[in-house]
Amino acid sequence: MSLLTWLKFLRGDSRAIREIANCPQAVWLGLLFVLSAGIPREYDGEDLLREPYYLLVPLVASLATSFALYWVARILAGYVPAANGTSPAGYRGFLACYWMTAPMAWIYALPVERWNAESGAAFFNMWLLLIVATWRVVLMIQVVRTLFGVSTRLAVCAVLTFAFSVFAMLTWNIKMPVFYVMGGVRMSPTESNLFGALLLSRLASLVGLPVVLSWFGWALVSRMKGSRESSEDLISEACEPGASPNTPATGQRHVDADFSVPRVSWTLWAGAAALYLVGVPMLAAAQPEQQLRTRVEDLFRAGDLQAAVAVMSQHPQSDFPPHWQPPPRPAFGETKPATWKIYKVAVDEQAPQWVLDATRERLVSSLGESEWGARRYLHELGDPEEVIQFLSFTEETDDNDRIFEWVPYAVGPYIDSLEHENERSRKTPEEIITRLDKYRPRHRSEDKPVEDSQSSVEQAQLSNEVKSGSDDTRKEREPD
Repeated sequence: MSLLTWLKFLRGDSRAIREIANCPQAVWLGLLFVLSAGIPREYDGEDLLREPYYLLVPLVASLATSFALYWVARILAGYVPAANGTSPAGYRGFLACYWMTAPMAWIYALPVERWNAESGAAFFNMWLLLIVATWRVVLMIQVVRTLFGVSTRLAVCAVLTFAFSVFAMLTWNIKMPVFYVMGGVRMSPTESNLFGALLLSRLASLVGLPVVLSWFGWALVSRMKGSRESSEDLISEACEPGASPNTPATGQRHVDADFSVPRVSWTLWAGAAALYLVGVPMLAAAQPEQQLRTRVEDLFRAGDLQAAVAVMSQHPQSDFPPHWQPPPRPAFGETKPATWKIYKVAVDEQAPQWVLDATRERLVSSLGESEWGARRYLHELGDPEEVIQFLSFTEETDDNDRIFEWVPYAVGPYIDSLEHENERSRKTPEEIITRLDKYRPRHRSEDKPVEDSQSSVEQAQLSNEVKSGSDDTRKEREPD
């Protein structure tokens, strides 16, 4: 089993697949491959000194998914590969082939974030993921077809059933950016691309999963009925000349091997070691950025805003990961710490321009570019005292970029919601409402900015949300 064997395997060569499955040492080589795959995946995305378990994610995920695919294929085929002995050994050979795809993850090591703007980097990352995923699916179809000796149609059925099941499970459990149709939150290019990709993925899973499950069920029923068509499907199209299925007393079919047990050549062991040698300088270059990012984010989440801004101010933006922005992430529903407080600290501390730009961008993302977004932001602040502090800050700050232009028009609806609550629970003192009232806009309504996509339907939806929230608060306060 040489380097050439592995390269042929990557293009789906049947004999290379059989040679790898029949090599006892291949599974250990594959283990080295899959452990190295954590480096290109996470070297520039996680603080691995603090959270080293991310390096083991590919190993754990591959064990779970390979075992699932093996049993999906075995159930559909109705037999195990004889070239690998009994069921555990059969899985060993299948796992070796599965792990031989791990070096594909090194495609993710391309530093597209350093070569492109944020939107371009997100675009390229999505395409790299699509290319690797498609390549693996096509390759595993050939592996199932070869090792289990089934037709291409049944191999496609088995792999797609597994792939769509895992695909649906992942896409419906990944946290999706909160998408406010009326502009309540601005998403970054990365968040926007993630939202679009997840939305399309979920729609694809809703359509594709029932289809492949129905196909799998039909193929399984056909095999169990022993129809002539399913019997023909079970005859291997991938057997080498001279190899033929045989049926032992158990009734299970086996695919015989017709070659000797190979050994892994030194070139492949050297190639596996080279992956780790390449990973060392990658980690050395990217991990200091991740450690600095983690330090700042921990300070923000602990509420020590002055210390977080001070650390940011001590470093140029290039010391942080490309396109990094400080927390919170409004598009994912994160509201703490309040973005206006972070921006205020940056202004008060006279932070460098890049810090001011980064904190202001987070505030703009939270406020959005409409009255609807400003009204939502005030309600997310919650405490009327904090709302008053925020409104005072907007009046004291030079708003050359007009990021606060919609805030005054959100004060009136916010006061109305408090008065609506007071009719039932007397929660907010009148003195607070009086202090809020001075921030209402005093100029004529025709001077109000024009929103790009505001409608009466949108206003009604927000009113219903506010009223619903007030009713929920009242119900919580009412005794049983």
